[in-house]
Amino acid sequence: MSAALGVTVVTSIAVRKGGIAELLRRTDEFAAHLGENKRDNTWMPLSIAELKATQREADRIIRETVTMPSKPDTLTTRVDAVVLHPVFGLVILGLILPTQVRTLQVTPR
Repeated sequence: MSAALGVTVVTSIAVRKGGIAELLRRTDEFAAHLGENKRDNTWMPLSIAELKATQREADRIIRETVTMPSKPDTLTTRVDAVVLHPVFGLVILGLILPTQVRTLQVTPR
């Protein structure tokens, strides 16, 4: 992906403590060199055709470089499948929510 984009790519996982130190180190390096390559801003808005071409290129790069992890059969995956289900999830929410509301009403201030 770095070669396709022409920039450094740092792998990180948002829900785990992985890659944060490397990302911060690379960000600090980038910020330190930011003033060295100062140029005039020549940015111009893209036409619709250019925007669509850019989106197609981004989709191509993603297809070639990003792989989704195989879905592990973990307890949280199975719980998510039920709790986030469009029908069963609402039923579960409907069963749990009233108990929480009662708890909030009973708690003295």
